[in-house]
Amino acid sequence: MLARGEVDLPDGVPLSIKRLVSEQRVELDDIRALVAPLTDPRGRARATGDLDAMTSELGEIERDLKTAGADSERFDATVVNLQRLATRTSLMHEALRGAVATTALELDPSR
Repeated sequence: MLARGEVDLPDGVPLSIKRLVSEQRVELDDIRALVAPLTDPRGRARATGDLDAMTSELGEIERDLKTAGADSERFDATVVNLQRLATRTSLMHEALRGAVATTALELDPSR
């Protein structure tokens, strides 16, 4: 089993791309931790669905990287896909932080 954020990609994949994949793994793990305390079942279900879709997308990106060989054009396309994914995960992460903070205040108004 891989450690948090660790990636299993071939040596031919540039370190900068490995780092981007690793950062996305960590962010998705953080999002997963933020989804659990959501008290609204519909919101939690929606967030879980979005999280599953982003996790699947990252898996596809990793599979593409494993077969890319030394094809720099495929690496370029992968970076574009990673940047798009990073934007979506970042937006979701921020939204969930706010939702979790609001939930915490609702549960304990003395905060």
